Amino acid sequence: MKIPKVISKNNHEYILVKQVNDKIFLYKDLLYGYKECFTLYDLEMIKKQNKIYGGQTMHDEKNFRYITKNGYVNLTVLENKILSLLIREKGRIVTYKEICKEVYNDTYDKYYHKNIVLHITRLRQKLNNDFKITNKSNVGYGII
Repeated sequence: MKIPKVISKNNHEYILVKQVNDKIFLYKDLLYGYKECFTLYDLEMIKKQNKIYGGQTMHDEKNFRYITKNGYVNLTVLENKILSLLIREKGRIVTYKEICKEVYNDTYDKYYHKNIVLHITRLRQKLNNDFKITNKSNVGYGII
């Protein structure tokens, strides 16, 4: 990959200051002047976001984050697992039992039900309607 001299992230322009090694790059924010390190993986994600995805959103499962055209939102481990499952099973309702088995590796009970509802609520807040997470009462959740 050719390392870009200028990148755009979170509506900020960054200019390459120094290549620390073959995987870490130091960029300077042109607006505020602070410096930020980007890995080769970050640069690849920024490149994909700006060129391939054209501003659409995507889920970066490996780094527990959700990427939008304005940057990224960090996810907790459980939020990441739930979102991965819902995306993988897009178009159908995933039952509470399936979510419990996949996310917690345990059998379903009332404790997990409340915990799943809490994490779905937080996901909805973080995703800002980028994904429409629907609920079928007492059955489960899905992305339609």
